Amino acid sequence: MNLTQNQIKALIDEKGNARKCPECKGHGVTLDRVLSCYWNCKKCNGSGKATISIPKEWVECPECKGKEEPSPCKICEYEGEIQKYKVGEEISICPKCGLENYKDNRCGVKPIKLKIISETEDEQTLVMG
Repeated sequence: MNLTQNQIKALIDEKGNARKCPECKGHGVTLDRVLSCYWNCKKCNGSGKATISIPKEWVECPECKGKEEPSPCKICEYEGEIQKYKVGEEISICPKCGLENYKDNRCGVKPIKLKIISETEDEQTLVMG
């Protein structure tokens, strides 16, 4: 996963803090919460933080790797590919260069942790973890 600087700026401010959700203004709830105490904001899933949507990424199924024809596989169900990230998974990203799983601190900045909070058929929604 590589994020652009615009995507990173949509999630964090200049000081590295998470931006507030534009829909619920960081409260984690919509105005409907006045009527019902349990309704979460649909955009941020109640986190109160700004979100971005990215296309889903797929990787080769480790069970089918190297096989010419997919055999019975419980992991990918004959598709040959699986999702790279699942809902609830945390990903480390360098805020300076946008590279994932940033561990060696080449840029000299602390990595940010992003969490996948929801997904659709084609996209996943990320929030600062």
